[in-house]
Amino acid sequence: MEPDEEKSWLFEEFYSSERLEKSIGTLQSAFTLARIYVLILHAIIFVLIIGIFVTANSAKSCQGVAVTQSWSPVQEYIEYELQREYASEDTHSNFSGPPTAEQDKAWDELVKPSFFKVTREELEKAGSTFDKIAQLTDGGYVATLGVYHELHCVRQLRFYLSKERYYPHLTQAQADYLHHHLDHCLEALRYTVMCHGNTALRSFAWTDPQAVLPKAQSNSQSSCVKWTSIYEWSESRMVPYNPSLVKPVGK
Repeated sequence: MEPDEEKSWLFEEFYSSERLEKSIGTLQSAFTLARIYVLILHAIIFVLIIGIFVTANSAKSCQGVAVTQSWSPVQEYIEYELQREYASEDTHSNFSGPPTAEQDKAWDELVKPSFFKVTREELEKAGSTFDKIAQLTDGGYVATLGVYHELHCVRQLRFYLSKERYYPHLTQAQADYLHHHLDHCLEALRYTVMCHGNTALRSFAWTDPQAVLPKAQSNSQSSCVKWTSIYEWSESRMVPYNPSLVKPVGK
């Protein structure tokens, strides 16, 4: 091979290798950019999925509570706690079992702050109407909470179960009124029970070998209102059970 031809061949080989290295470098850069693009795309998709998940769960947790529940002046004072307690046929609390003077006292204390004073601004914020509304003679308005109405209904059913003690001289007219009133109470309690829908799981066990049916049992925890938070707020605004009211003219 002539020197010039050899030189030409060497240069051609060198430039071919250089072009190849440049091509490989270009391809590597393209692959690197593509990988970065794919990673960024995956990151965006991941963030979007997390955002959708969080939004869906937030909407589910707020559904029927923060979105639709009417405002109440006690809301900001409410506290919650976990409880395992549930009513058992074998045990009695201070509020159940055969009636006693101690039970009567416990019930009296429980419902003592059923009625309390509220302002016009609070009633407006809660969406109340003012047509023929009852006013207190010393200013403000008398109100109660739904829970106290429901406790009243439970108490009235308790009275009726032991009517020999609480209604010893019941007339037929009074009996008819009580029947109508307690029917209303049963409906109010049915509505409340279904509205709040306790989802605590209960199973059944053969605690008594001689029993015809197994007994309910539960170790489930429930998120409950801390009763003292409602009671203390109501008590701070309490008015008597028979408050002095402004009556409409002619009444």
